[in-house]
Parts: sequence; C-alpha cells; structure tokens
Amino acid sequence: SSLMALLMSASSVELVDQKPAESGCVMVAGTGFEAYVSVKDVIDVPQEIAKLKAEIAKNEKILEKSLKKLENPQFMSKAAPEAIAKEQAAKEELTTLIEKKKTYLAELS
Repeated sequence: SSLMALLMSASSVELVDQKPAESGCVMVAGTGFEAYVSVKDVIDVPQEIAKLKAEIAKNEKILEKSLKKLENPQFMSKAAPEAIAKEQAAKEELTTLIEKKKTYLAELS
C-alpha cells in the first residue's frame, strides 16, 4: 500500500473490505474495483453538504415545473414537438442530476 500511496501522491492508503464508517468519504469506482477517498481534510464538508442541499432543492423546483408542463394536456396538445422533446430531455437530465447529487450528499454525510 505504500507503493499505491506514492503513485497517488497520497499521505496514506488503507485497504479495507467495506466503506469506512467515517463521514467525508466519497466513492470512486472503476472496472473491478471501488475505492473510498477521504475528502474531509481537503474540502469544507459542512459547506459542501449545504451547497449540495441547496442545489438539490433548486433542481427539484425546476423539475417540478417541467413535470407540470409535461402533465398539462394543453401544453402537450399545442406545443411543437421540439418543445415537448426539449422538456422531456430536461426532465431526464434533471432527474439524473438530482440522483447524483443525492448520492454525493449521502457519501459526505
């Protein structure tokens, strides 16, 4: 593990078989492995948590507006196909973004 620390320019590397219980670790995954990197000494974890919560709330409001449009029969019957496709793409993008941010939030908490 000292070679891994050297290669990664890390102060230390600890090999474990499950996610550390401490908060402030984020998962990094690749083909055939997953690693947890402690970021609590690199970032202000409480500030990052607050930022993620605010971004999630903002994105959920935007998603709610998008869903209302897509559930509105008048919008669906009168809007150009391009506008409908744009709204559907926005819905999918926001849903994915919110899920990712919630995952990051859970990892930091």
